[in-house]
Amino acid sequence: MPLPAQVAVIEEKASELGLRLPPAWVQFLKSAELFCRIRSVTCCYFELGESFIPFPVEQTGENGYLMLFLSDSQSCILWYLYINPAGEHCIISSNRRLYPGIFEDEQTEKENLGEDWDEEWDAIHFHFCASSFEEFIYRFWVENEIWFKVQPPRRFAPHREDPLLAAQQAYAEHYLSPVQYQGKLRRQIRQMITQTPMSPWQLVAQLDFMMLDSVGYGRGSDDILLINSTSRQVYDGLTGNQLAEVRHDDTDDSWFDPVTLSATGIGPLQDQAIAMSGTDTDIQRGEFRHYTEDGFVLWKISPTWPDYRILLSPPNASLQENLEQFIQVAQCYDAAVCGFSPTGQSFVVVNTKKLLIFSRPPQR
Repeated sequence: MPLPAQVAVIEEKASELGLRLPPAWVQFLKSAELFCRIRSVTCCYFELGESFIPFPVEQTGENGYLMLFLSDSQSCILWYLYINPAGEHCIISSNRRLYPGIFEDEQTEKENLGEDWDEEWDAIHFHFCASSFEEFIYRFWVENEIWFKVQPPRRFAPHREDPLLAAQQAYAEHYLSPVQYQGKLRRQIRQMITQTPMSPWQLVAQLDFMMLDSVGYGRGSDDILLINSTSRQVYDGLTGNQLAEVRHDDTDDSWFDPVTLSATGIGPLQDQAIAMSGTDTDIQRGEFRHYTEDGFVLWKISPTWPDYRILLSPPNASLQENLEQFIQVAQCYDAAVCGFSPTGQSFVVVNTKKLLIFSRPPQR
């Protein structure tokens, strides 16, 4: 059935539900002259759902309905008109092709899967796209037209496009400005080299390991608990000196709690439950502080993955305005974590094979 005829059917169903369809939505989808002007880089196409889908009241706080009108060529994303009895509407997208009863089916599937339910892959997701159909279709049109016009001629489109219209040029410049700035900032960071940190900080230890799992600071101290493939070790974060070591007993791992991601300390940290953070994704708890009370800040930035730069900035320095005041204290080509001690007198940089310890003299 042609799209304009489908719209007529949907109008009747909307009337039965007491819904007032947005005039612009109806006019656009009834006019082949209009909807045929919309080109799509990813071969999206207009289609209408067979019926309105009741949208769960717990999602919006009101009784509303969804109507499919646009689909990606592989149904990776689908766009819906949301409308309520008051005549209010907006455009949302979803990762699912909806049908009557799908939300009840989702709940049943969630109960059946139990612990195997994966919220990211199994759940129905929605994203707000635009507050009106006019806003949505204009942005959809202008962004696709910009892509077609700025791409060089290709086998499937050998002819050259006309120049950007003034409105298209203005739209592109509005979003291009921050992108260009971010690209410039990434290039500047890629050109940085590792240096000695600014005063009063200094590197006090550089330790290499076959495999470093995680580290954590003792409560209120600069003592560092380190776990590697063979032992637990404690280092003084102010001097870099080793204070204690206990080799692993393969028959006893009760000293590590996989739920709280904490390990029992040794030596000066004896019997303390130390929150750990490490390069293993299961231990990236993020317990480290990235700033001190007097304003020093640690930044972990990846200008080009997997190139990680650890930068130290002085008080009141802005990444956007004062990058020249930033010092790169480390560069890692695998996952890295960094952070200050609870006292703010030391900080560490950790990756899978290296621990760097920096400190400064006690503040007076």
